[in-house]
Amino acid sequence: MTGSPELLEFYLVEATEYLDALDQLVAGTGAPPDGNAFIATARALRGASSMAKVAPIEQIASLIEQLAHGVRDGDLRWTVDLHRVLRLTVDDLRFLVRGVRTWGEREAARADARLADLQRCLPNEERRSAAPDAAATAPVFIALQSSAIAAELDAFVANPRHKRALDDALTRARTMRGIAGIGDFPPLADVADAIDRTARALMPDAPLAEGEIELFRSAADVLRQTSARLRDGGDTAPDEPMVARFARAVTALEVPAPIAEGERVVAIDELYYADAGPHVLQRAAAPPSTRMQRFRAEVTSRAEHLRRLVNDARQVHDLAGRERAERGLRGALLDMESVAGSFDVHQVAAFFGETAREIDLLAPSPLEAIEAGALLLLAPGDSIEEIERRLAVLERSRRNTPVMSPVIQPHRVVEERPVPTPAPLGVPSPVVPPAASAPFIGAPAVPPAAEFAPPVLPAPRVAPPVPAAPAAPVAAPLARPAQPPLAGATPPTAPSPQGAIGGRRPPPTPTGRELQDLLQVGIAGFSSLDDEPLSEPARLEEDEVVVPIESLLYRGPAAIARAIEVRDAMRQRGTTDDATLQEIFDLLDLAQAE
Repeated sequence: MTGSPELLEFYLVEATEYLDALDQLVAGTGAPPDGNAFIATARALRGASSMAKVAPIEQIASLIEQLAHGVRDGDLRWTVDLHRVLRLTVDDLRFLVRGVRTWGEREAARADARLADLQRCLPNEERRSAAPDAAATAPVFIALQSSAIAAELDAFVANPRHKRALDDALTRARTMRGIAGIGDFPPLADVADAIDRTARALMPDAPLAEGEIELFRSAADVLRQTSARLRDGGDTAPDEPMVARFARAVTALEVPAPIAEGERVVAIDELYYADAGPHVLQRAAAPPSTRMQRFRAEVTSRAEHLRRLVNDARQVHDLAGRERAERGLRGALLDMESVAGSFDVHQVAAFFGETAREIDLLAPSPLEAIEAGALLLLAPGDSIEEIERRLAVLERSRRNTPVMSPVIQPHRVVEERPVPTPAPLGVPSPVVPPAASAPFIGAPAVPPAAEFAPPVLPAPRVAPPVPAAPAAPVAAPLARPAQPPLAGATPPTAPSPQGAIGGRRPPPTPTGRELQDLLQVGIAGFSSLDDEPLSEPARLEEDEVVVPIESLLYRGPAAIARAIEVRDAMRQRGTTDDATLQEIFDLLDLAQAE
């Protein structure tokens, strides 16, 4: 055989597993074996033999595959003679596989005999049928590979010095990841990816950490259960607690370490003094690219990657897939934070860094914020300052919950009723008949007022002076009994005082020309204060100076300097609050106003 020794070693293990599967398929003596599984196993043996360049075994496996097609499609009957030939072929294949490293005439003669027997079993007019689809053949291959990977991982965890077991598991995991139908059996793709990444991160001759052992064991349990369920033909999804254990192991093992102070990316200007020089390096008179162009070149690809990760995160629903999506998205956000910080674009760095530290990163709100931030970075023509301003607005709109405006009830006109004023003790209240009152319609004539009015007594000399009662309210007589209204009479109403709101709407607010005239009259009235002030102006001491109010506000360069000072203080705190951002925006407006 012309294959390399390492490849032949791997082929021995792989071909033996396929022969074990073939032996189980043809072990029964009654009904024919499962056609799809029979074809998939024979094809897998043929492919492995082709990769290892073992041509005789490849030819035998090809004939077995043709026989399997004939049995499944009904072109070939399952007879006792065919069953016997297949059993003998599997036994001879075990002998041939063990002798691939020392292939000689004996192995070649046995292979030729098996080929002749299989040729006789083929129908005279063989009809090649269509190959089964991946949905029919992939489960068998995935089940075999998953079981083998789990066994290799168990062997490696039991003896970490047995590196060959880990290498075999990695080879099988990478092969399984390349299958087109692997996405139909979650979370096998995530398990294979985690095994590959963890194995590549292992230090040579270093003992396994607790997190690495837990990941390999949980991955082996998931693979083993998935393989068993694939062979049974039932639900292929593993138990949720088992998948959750694997997800926790991956998360615990891949927590990103904080960037040390010595590893922080800084601008090259910070490495030199800010004086006139001489310096070791000099800035080019015409640099090939500006700072904005370099920043754009760095963040454009990362922003596109963030959008793709957000789209993938919205489409995963299984637990392991969500863990993988969250892990990839968090790493990309931290990378964007590091790159933006190296260009001193601190608002961009703070936006993506704070988003990366969200507890539930796959919630709709963080995903929408990440996508909006990535779109801002991809917008052409915007300067860095404009991008930072828009990100600050986006962050405030995401952090602040909108406050509902209070509902203002419509104004209700309340009728004011006069309140009677009680008379002092000892002094009877005189009765004043209403002058403007009209007699009741349909009511009999009323005797003169003397019939109802009590005699007016002179005020006692010892009584204190009584304050004058308001003219508008009229006190009712105290001794007059209540009389029921007469039939057909209109009940009397109390006279409304002048200016009351009883039944009348207030005048409408002036608008248009009326409002302008009203404002002009009001403004013109202030000119009279120069001649007749409301109060005497206060006199200032000799040492007191009148300061214009404009001098109390930041203007121009002073506003810019204050904005930079507030920004640096916010950076030192490491947090962003709305009040500080609003102050910076106000200072920029003041600087622009001059």
